[in-house]
Amino acid sequence: MEYFAPGELRENPEALHRATLVAGLAMLGGAFGSAYASFYFAIGHIVGAWVIVVCTISMVFVPFIIRKTGRLRLAGNLHCLTWTLGFSALAALEGGVHGHAIAWLACGVPLLALLILDMPTALIWCVLCFSATLFFCVLDVFNIVLPLAYPASWHAEVTAAGYIGFAVFMSLLGVIFEHSRRQAFCKMQLAYRRMAEANRRSQESERFVQANQAKDDFIAALSHELRTPLTPVLMVAAMLEKDETLDSERRDQLRLVRQNVELEARLIDDLLDLTKVARGKFSLKREPTDLQEVLGRAVEIVRSESERKRIGIHLNLEARFVNANADPTRLQQVFWNLLRNAIKFTQVGGRIDVHTFDSSSQTFSLEVRDSGVGIPPAELGKIFLPFEQGAVGGNHQFGGLGLGLAISKAIVDLHGGSISVASEGLNRGAVFTASLPVSRTAQSPSITQEVLPPEATPIPHLHILLVEDNEPTRRVLARLLSREGHEVETAGDCAAAREVAHHQSPGDPIQVLISDLGLPDGSGLNLVREIRLETPAIRAIALSGYGTEDDIRKSLQAGFSAHLTKPVAFEDLRRTLAAA
Repeated sequence: MEYFAPGELRENPEALHRATLVAGLAMLGGAFGSAYASFYFAIGHIVGAWVIVVCTISMVFVPFIIRKTGRLRLAGNLHCLTWTLGFSALAALEGGVHGHAIAWLACGVPLLALLILDMPTALIWCVLCFSATLFFCVLDVFNIVLPLAYPASWHAEVTAAGYIGFAVFMSLLGVIFEHSRRQAFCKMQLAYRRMAEANRRSQESERFVQANQAKDDFIAALSHELRTPLTPVLMVAAMLEKDETLDSERRDQLRLVRQNVELEARLIDDLLDLTKVARGKFSLKREPTDLQEVLGRAVEIVRSESERKRIGIHLNLEARFVNANADPTRLQQVFWNLLRNAIKFTQVGGRIDVHTFDSSSQTFSLEVRDSGVGIPPAELGKIFLPFEQGAVGGNHQFGGLGLGLAISKAIVDLHGGSISVASEGLNRGAVFTASLPVSRTAQSPSITQEVLPPEATPIPHLHILLVEDNEPTRRVLARLLSREGHEVETAGDCAAAREVAHHQSPGDPIQVLISDLGLPDGSGLNLVREIRLETPAIRAIALSGYGTEDDIRKSLQAGFSAHLTKPVAFEDLRRTLAAA
């Protein structure tokens, strides 16, 4: 596909990647169109066949437009225009909401636009597709029946063929997301190495102070730019995944998209944590902590993953001295990393033993022993280095980036503890041991148990003001909150939010403010200060693509009780509402 990229695009790796993607999808669309046009001609669906023929010809010209002009935006818009008009026409010819084309129009084309175009342009196409879908829904509501443009006896075959193509398309999108994630990893790995080298040089002279500040700004901006495009994709996929009107196969495909987006967000978090460690800016928020309670929460998080692989997690909690002055969030991250690492490298039907004990009256020790693939002796000394997975994980057979153990060691070291690994070799399992200082006054009885699922915490129905300038994100989030039984009012900017807050009913005041920080006419930080003057008891939750410690500190100082970093999983928001 690189043949279709002119010389100036080949010199820009990002532009070349996008040009290859657009050209490839166009050629793939041409192949699909040829097959479907032949099928439609065969069954007598002549008008639909000619619609597909015209669209196929248009898509075939897309790579040549890139080759001739080098204008990726023009090619991407032509691609989306062809798909939008084509599936709108097919929906009109094939029964509106009762045909398969409506699924492509409502989901397939918006996801395609988000993949190949810049965010503002992609959102315009999303709005156009959703508007066209809404039009056909309105026709159905008023019982306006759209006649079929082909023999009704073929309706089942046409619909089945359309949904099969839709499922294949969603599967390919999942593959494309995974490919993009790996490319992001390579770029971030290169950026990390460059930043580490810049940090070493900055310590040699005063003149590198400004470079350090610029580096911090770059990390924050990089995080924002990587997170923000994921938010509407995650929200749309999560909403459609829970739509009971869709069949299970389509919901499975949407679940694949959502899981890949969440994996991308976890990758960003791990890499940003690693850069903090490299620059000595990794800090802890210490508080009195029960280490076995923290371990219990980590086990619950990995429970579903272990059940999928039929791996038994057996707890033997013998430690009596479990209270420590520690950062519970970071230690939960350590325990989660150790458990997930054991699950990842343990075969289906294996076993994981989790043992806590007192190394001394001042030391709590956690041992995680698995029956997995083991670690060669030569690799034991490198297992806690960044991007290191040992000889077994080096071929990426088990996935992951090799960051979790490096971050875990940094966290344990900051707590004044230690972490080590032992293994008798390949296929002999591995044992990770983490030791942490504790207070002698804290005691806990010895417990041996299997893990039980936690009970869900009910959330009372709340009156919520949602402020978000991204219209698709605002609409999807409002719909999900409404499904939970909350009363939701929305605003797209500070002025609209102030208007809603000013006219709230004394008998039904706004209880929770959920606000983005970067708004078109101001800042969410100033907005929460102003609203708290009128409604002091209001609880506030910040949403932002910026997630550094400084960003979170500013949010809390402004009056927010919590700060969630995009892309926001709805379950995280739900838990935050329950705790607010």
